[in-house]
Amino acid sequence: MPSADFRLPPNPQSVGESRRRLRALLHDWDLDELEFAATQGLTELATNAVIHARTDFEVHVNWKGEVLTVCVRDFSPKLPIQRDYAAEATTGRGLRVVQSICRSWGVERTDEGKQVWFEVAPGAGAQSEEWTVDLAAFDEGESDVADARPGPSLCLRLLDAA
Repeated sequence: MPSADFRLPPNPQSVGESRRRLRALLHDWDLDELEFAATQGLTELATNAVIHARTDFEVHVNWKGEVLTVCVRDFSPKLPIQRDYAAEATTGRGLRVVQSICRSWGVERTDEGKQVWFEVAPGAGAQSEEWTVDLAAFDEGESDVADARPGPSLCLRLLDAA
């Protein structure tokens, strides 16, 4: 079962670098079909580490069985919170994106900060599949995943451009 670790500084360029490294790993491991969900999820978590933790962050990638786990660890004890933002806001939806495109995700405290992780698997969220996004998650009044109410959905069809 392959795995990889890398550490990056808290600057915006690190987000793109983490995505490039993950994409290369997935290609080397013949897991190209997981690229979209995995790189999008990592983009959101790395961005949160850069913007909110403002510390170096470590990325751990593990392929075990049929599940890819990506974990972003930073050195801030502040846990992520899904906040309410106006519909016009250009920020604040990262964790909801991760929740929508990944099989599962979570956050855990560590002795030195926290780690936020997600899992993706073949056939679950791959390109050319339909995804359902809970639009109620973007409405005002919700502050946590546990408080999310069922609401209207939008079906997105993502097609492979190649």
